[in-house]
Amino acid sequence: MPRIFKTTFSSIGKTPAMRFGANYRFLYDICGLDLFKSSKYPRIKLYKLLIKKNYAKLPKGELISRKRIIDLNDVSQGTRLLLSERFVTSIDSDKWILDDSDISISKMEPENGKAFVNAGSMNAIGSTEWIQLSLDKNVVLPEYLLFVLLTENVLSALADLKFGKAQQRMSYDDFINIEIPLPGLTEQAMIIEEIKNRHKDYSKLILKVKKEDEIIA
Repeated sequence: MPRIFKTTFSSIGKTPAMRFGANYRFLYDICGLDLFKSSKYPRIKLYKLLIKKNYAKLPKGELISRKRIIDLNDVSQGTRLLLSERFVTSIDSDKWILDDSDISISKMEPENGKAFVNAGSMNAIGSTEWIQLSLDKNVVLPEYLLFVLLTENVLSALADLKFGKAQQRMSYDDFINIEIPLPGLTEQAMIIEEIKNRHKDYSKLILKVKKEDEIIA
């Protein structure tokens, strides 16, 4: 059934990208970017969970020391699994230094759900297509937020936030305006544990298939 609703020029002017697209306007004007209206938990704008940081980039060329590299193809869609462990001594384009953030999520084709939790000890660099998020861990656990960002509710909304012709991307300003459910830290930890138990065997299967793919690659 088609969505029929009205918008106004003043409403368009209040959004980061000031776009006219029907799906984009529906998210802002009708949903208010509240993607979990039926949730039993209070909702909060994503930007209120973030700590502002200026992330550093490494320029292309030879590196002083070997680094782990995590590009979009190194992350499994929708599973938060890192599929490979690659190290480089030189790079052919600028890369983010990833260790200063808690979560990386792809701004390119975001509905594919390429995202992962950064472990600070990885000594990793990665594509500038990653959006980096640093979190207030007194309020939200990185693994809980990643679980929420990979739910169908969020991924379908991110598809409507992207723009562009050849390679579509979502803007950071739109992304951090989404509204998500936020239980207390204890309940977040319980949710994380339940999700890990549910997906334990699936994660092993994904990694097994990846290793078998490498045999014929």
